[in-house]
Formats: sequence, structure tokens, C-alpha cells
Amino acid sequence: GHATVDYETNETEWQQIDLVKVTIQINKKPIGALSVLCEESRASIVGKELVRKLGKQIKRHMFQIDIQATINNQPIATHVLKPFRKNVLMKSGKVVGGGDVTRKK
Repeated sequence: GHATVDYETNETEWQQIDLVKVTIQINKKPIGALSVLCEESRASIVGKELVRKLGKQIKRHMFQIDIQATINNQPIATHVLKPFRKNVLMKSGKVVGGGDVTRKK
């Protein structure tokens, strides 16, 4: 896979840092192309930001969509896209299927 890392060069010495892999899951399936390597201290911020941006970009569907950012299979950020609801009893602004009005009197 491919990865990008933010870094600054210091020509005198190298420093060791702790990197973690932030994995994005959509409907509990990991999406490798959206995974990010980042510092452990910034991982939760990066994960929340990715989930927020994906939540705005993905359109709603007739089913629920769960977006999660995880580190070592531990969720750090979650966003749920609610499904469209089809109101089957509404037609032309009126409720249908309520029964015969004359039988209710």
C-alpha cells in the first residue's frame, strides 16, 4: 500500500516517533485506500476529522451507513448516516389507509 507522513527534516539527528495506522471502516469493512499513518498523539484528531469529512461527502441512501475510524480495531470516531424513510401512508399530503370515515362515527 501507499502511505504519506508529515515530517520535518533535522539534518543533525534523527528522532524516533510512534506511528499508528488509522483505518477507516465503512459498514464494518476496512477501506485500505483511506488509511493514514500518523503520530500517536494526533491519531484521534486525524480520525475524527476524516470521519467528519466523509460524513459530509457520502450521500444518504435507503440503508444506514456507518463510518468509523479505528486504531488497532478500537473505534476512535463514529458517524452514522441515517437512511431515507419512505412514508407509505402519505399521498398528496393526506394520510391514506386510515379506514372508512363513515364507519368511525
